[in-house]
Amino acid sequence: MGGSSAPLVSQRAMSPAILLRNRPNGGEPGVTANRATLANARSTHGDRTHPKARAKDSEECYFANATEKSFATGNNLKKFIITGAPGAGKTAIIRHLELDGFGVVEEAATDVIAAAHARNAIEPWRDPAFIDTIARLQREREIRSSYLPDDIQFHDRSVVCTAALAVYLGHAQSPFLTSELERITKERVYEQRVFFIRNLGYITSTAARRLTFEESLQFEKVHEDTYRRFGFEIIDIEPGLVIERVHSIRAAIKRDKKHSGTTGLS
Repeated sequence: MGGSSAPLVSQRAMSPAILLRNRPNGGEPGVTANRATLANARSTHGDRTHPKARAKDSEECYFANATEKSFATGNNLKKFIITGAPGAGKTAIIRHLELDGFGVVEEAATDVIAAAHARNAIEPWRDPAFIDTIARLQREREIRSSYLPDDIQFHDRSVVCTAALAVYLGHAQSPFLTSELERITKERVYEQRVFFIRNLGYITSTAARRLTFEESLQFEKVHEDTYRRFGFEIIDIEPGLVIERVHSIRAAIKRDKKHSGTTGLS
């Protein structure tokens, strides 16, 4: 099968150190702070000139400042999760929301599977490391998203989905996955209202989606139970035309904005 012997995707799909180096001077809040932090570290602990040491410093400072920024802009940036059964139409909804001008953060699991298939790992989900690979990519994308100039973002799944996936596949919850679940809960990274895309009554198989419809219903139930267990409120998006489902999401966002007094896309 090759699922456990072939390597999975790198846990650092895009190095934060590279992102840091590529940002223009003064072009992003937090970059100056990163450089100041590195300068202070050198004066305190010596000049860490080894390339690996410099990369590690840059990476740690990047994530530290991204987390600080997420706290600082938490009232302005709202991150909504879109989740649901496999094959329920999430991708089409996400694309419409993106075309409407909303920020979107792509699903990690599909990309991890595609990369694994490119390395001839046919069933990467059989490897317990599969779960952490997804969770790490989700963490990187979520933290990077805090630097985007959005008022509202839609995240195609989250680490809570990865916890549900671990349950469904029978994998133990790793220390890293546990720490990520604790982080998003403690920091209130996402809005508590989750848009749950209900199944269409059928499923279309793909290379990354090898489930029967009955299995997708079981998967849907595990996801719903997991989100409720972590205290999220489920907002059902029932089957229908894509434009109708998008309208339902936008209407819920508009109600949320009126209630909280925030501004953004309408």
